Amino acid sequence: DIYDVTTRLWTTARLSVPRGNISAAPAGGKIIFAGGQNSGFSKAVDIYDAGTGNWTASTMNGPGHLYSAAVSSGNMALFAGGIIAFPQERGTGVYYTGIDVYNVSTGEWGSTPLQTANPTVVGAAAGSQALFEYKPWDIGTGSDSVEYFKLR
Repeated sequence: DIYDVTTRLWTTARLSVPRGNISAAPAGGKIIFAGGQNSGFSKAVDIYDAGTGNWTASTMNGPGHLYSAAVSSGNMALFAGGIIAFPQERGTGVYYTGIDVYNVSTGEWGSTPLQTANPTVVGAAAGSQALFEYKPWDIGTGSDSVEYFKLR
């Protein structure tokens, strides 16, 4: 569903691939919807251009993801943490050990490693800085681990 704050009207659109638990981040006048789950972890990316109302479908590099954090700064959208696979037997998933970065200006994906692989990452960005903090699975335990990234 898309709400236009100027006209106060709602419209609808469809993503290229149906999926749940999707992550989204705005960057450079666009909104990037990445990953999620359908029959497995999705590599699908849908990009909505708020200026034109057009959609572009793409795929991300590497395996499909169920991201836990999505933030943006300027023309960069950053997707971090989460899970990329479940083991054959019940238990802990395979955690994603990186941050995927989409540059709206160039249309290119890049990535950088996280120091700690964790399925529950919280992120925030301001100016040219992005910070990610890890939330342990164990309730009652905290974390003092924050990773800082300078965007160029």
